[in-house]
Amino acid sequence: MRERRRLGYLAQAVVTVVNSLVSEEWEYVQIKPDTQLDLVDIVWYYQDQKPKVVQFKTSKNSFMMPNIRKWITLLIQDYPDADTLNYSLLGLAMKRQSTL
Repeated sequence: MRERRRLGYLAQAVVTVVNSLVSEEWEYVQIKPDTQLDLVDIVWYYQDQKPKVVQFKTSKNSFMMPNIRKWITLLIQDYPDADTLNYSLLGLAMKRQSTL
């Protein structure tokens, strides 16, 4: 369990740094902002745009499509003002369910 958490935090850090370097338009980045459902992992804030939100899921088990759809719906509810919602899954996907 502890190793999986470390992997999740490492993935969050790498994505945050890479996305922050790629885009020069953001004003600031917030990691684990205080949201109602506590699902948002990273938010990029921009001066003239709505925020970009990222949430990570890591699992040693396969990701199942019904769960993915539920998580996306909850993320939208947790941060409805976002312009972009990005759900990053790190783990396995069932071959038949690998597309939305």
